[in-house]
Amino acid sequence: MKERFLIACVAAHPRQKRYAGALHEGISKTTIVGGILFLLPVALVLMVLNHAFQLAAKAVGSVSHSLNFNDTVAGIGSATVLTVLLLVIISFAAGMVARTKAGRRISG
Repeated sequence: MKERFLIACVAAHPRQKRYAGALHEGISKTTIVGGILFLLPVALVLMVLNHAFQLAAKAVGSVSHSLNFNDTVAGIGSATVLTVLLLVIISFAAGMVARTKAGRRISG
């Protein structure tokens, strides 16, 4: 009901119609720029994680092959599970290093 009233008010005054179009155009530009600024860091993080996963998969692939880990866990290959586990351990270790005095000095 409130929307119909606003549409009727905008349609009733030609000058306001022009301002409403400018407002709509400004909102559209703001929304597009905001969407890009939100998605860009997300895409960068996904690219870095993909690259890290590929590097870890190479390391784990040779180890799992030599240890004969060719099984699947819940439909996921054991090499994939080990790769994710390796990335979690590396992330945990990096977080622990960042909390030390030397880590805080490096990070700023």
